[in-house]
Amino acid sequence: MYFQKLERVEFRDTDAAGIAHFSVFFNWMEQSEHAFLRHLGWSVVQPADGFKISWPRVSAHCDYKRPVRFEEVFGVQVDVAKIGRSSCDYRFRFLDASGVKKMVDPLGDPAGGWVSREDWFRDAAVRPFAQGLLTAVCCRIVPGQSHESMEIPREWREKLESFMHREDSQ
Repeated sequence: MYFQKLERVEFRDTDAAGIAHFSVFFNWMEQSEHAFLRHLGWSVVQPADGFKISWPRVSAHCDYKRPVRFEEVFGVQVDVAKIGRSSCDYRFRFLDASGVKKMVDPLGDPAGGWVSREDWFRDAAVRPFAQGLLTAVCCRIVPGQSHESMEIPREWREKLESFMHREDSQ
């Protein structure tokens, strides 16, 4: 499965030439990650029994293939590239909306996105205009103490695994 959502390049996201600034892709990845977690019924900061669970990022990377401009609508596709004991790598692929074969109106979804088995990129001719990767670590947060990585809870791992895809099949 894939989590997918639509975005629009806003004026604030652009440089003087009207092209999305490279840094805004990291905002879009984080917004998509949060929408994905909300879709799963979680938050990036989740209350637990006497502590909180959070997912601080330890790595972020983005490759850009072509510019995207002011007011363009595009899709962000999120899946899980890898799950470790306490870490999760999220893959983000960006596609202009004209390449999305079946548009779904996500406005009625409070999480701001939808789940689909359709891979926007399964057709070899369709390539993302950008692709990013975030690595987040599941951490236990206790007030007054340092963050401590923890094993991803089994029921969370199972949900995350349902969004895993082998990279070489992409």
